[in-house]
Amino acid sequence: MTTQIELQHVNCKVGEKYLLRDITWQVQPGEKWIVFGENGSGKTTLLSLLAGYKRYSDGTIQLFGEPYQSEEVLRYRRRIGLVSTSFFNRILCRESVLSIVLSGQNGILGISEYISNQELLYAKKILEVFHIEKKKDMPFYLLSKGEQQSVLLARAFMGTPEILLLDEADSGLDYLARIRLTDFLAAFAAETKATLIAVTHYPNEIPDFFEHGLLMKNGKIYQKGLLEDVFRTEVFSDFLNTPVEIQKQKNGYQFISKGEVNRYAELWRT
Repeated sequence: MTTQIELQHVNCKVGEKYLLRDITWQVQPGEKWIVFGENGSGKTTLLSLLAGYKRYSDGTIQLFGEPYQSEEVLRYRRRIGLVSTSFFNRILCRESVLSIVLSGQNGILGISEYISNQELLYAKKILEVFHIEKKKDMPFYLLSKGEQQSVLLARAFMGTPEILLLDEADSGLDYLARIRLTDFLAAFAAETKATLIAVTHYPNEIPDFFEHGLLMKNGKIYQKGLLEDVFRTEVFSDFLNTPVEIQKQKNGYQFISKGEVNRYAELWRT
């Protein structure tokens, strides 16, 4: 089996600051990974790099069994879907909803010169799936945060991705929309052989079809492997530098803080 994603000692540097440092990681076709880490740990940078929207400084990357080449970035993007409000909100603003979704077909940040009727019909169908079809002619910046997230989800599925990168995909979604998204991803995982890599801040809501975990801290990989080996009490107590207990649930993991409540309570004691 050809490794689908392979990073060897990859660094991403802006000025003198490292956003990613010495990232070595392999992902096999069809694997489902959860990426977890505090804000600023490099999660969004990692996904943007894999999707070809950010450049790395040094190291080597292979995608789909071949060396990453910057001149081939559009070809990679056609096979990779990215959902990242953190990234796209800085770029997409006044584009219409329909234009943004159509741009996902070719992995570009605008609409191509020629759109077939088939592509147009499929885009409208995807908008219906995410219940955003009535807003298809509105500019992105006028939508609510949840609506913007739905548009980016629709864009990611426009090209039927082989690799789907989800950067807090449920951010801003209401309760019903989050349930729909979980069901949609479950169907996608069951019916396709696509690879899923999802960033989350909610370990108690990890769908049961994810089986691998990647912990990131200060731009580095802290731990990686099977979820049951990564999401363990002793690992996370060290990772978070605070005592916690982790309990496995039907979907995801429950974190129980140890000692923090008593420490905070001292603020109101006389």
